[in-house]
Amino acid sequence: MNYEEKYKLEGDITKAILRGEDIFTFTNEDEVRTYQLPSPQRAGTGYQQETYARLKARDIVNGK
Repeated sequence: MNYEEKYKLEGDITKAILRGEDIFTFTNEDEVRTYQLPSPQRAGTGYQQETYARLKARDIVNGK
C-alpha cells in the first residue's frame, strides 16, 4: 500500500471514528480486513476530537 492509499484509508477510518462506528471493514487486493474502532472523544473542541480520531486511525493503519 503506497502513501496515498494509506492517507485515504486513514481519512476513511477517521470519519468512521467520528461517526461513532464500532467496526470498519476494508478490502485490499483480495484481502478483507476488519478493524475494531475506538469510541470517539466526546469532550474538547471539534479540532481536538478530529485530532484524536486521526491519531487513532493512524495507529490502526500502521498496525500499532
